Amino acid sequence: MSPEHPNHKNYTGHLSYNQFVTAYLSEAKPRPYFARFKNQYRFVQLRNGAIGVDRIFCMDRLDLVSEYLSNKIGRDVSIDFKNRSPKRILELDQKIKKKLQEHLAKDIALYKAVRKNGELTQKSINMN
Repeated sequence: MSPEHPNHKNYTGHLSYNQFVTAYLSEAKPRPYFARFKNQYRFVQLRNGAIGVDRIFCMDRLDLVSEYLSNKIGRDVSIDFKNRSPKRILELDQKIKKKLQEHLAKDIALYKAVRKNGELTQKSINMN
């Protein structure tokens, strides 16, 4: 069953963005299945708190990924955008937005650091 199917456990088509974020921020145990995911900072973080990847690229700068991989393997690598979500206007209540920003403070700092140059290398990572 595809995630777009209303009976799929990750289906969220019936939720507003406020409802989705509220479920994600919920401290209820267990959270709804669709809201059980780690934030990006924890995904790349090692047990000792260090970032455990050599490079992080912005998804809208795949040219940098292509350049890096081409240099690494010695031949041209081309990467195309294939799986783009449709543009949507997502409204979020200010109280929920503030909670989300607090909850994802390290993610936001990581995003801003990557966004600054389109990539972040292990040498330039200092997120603590």
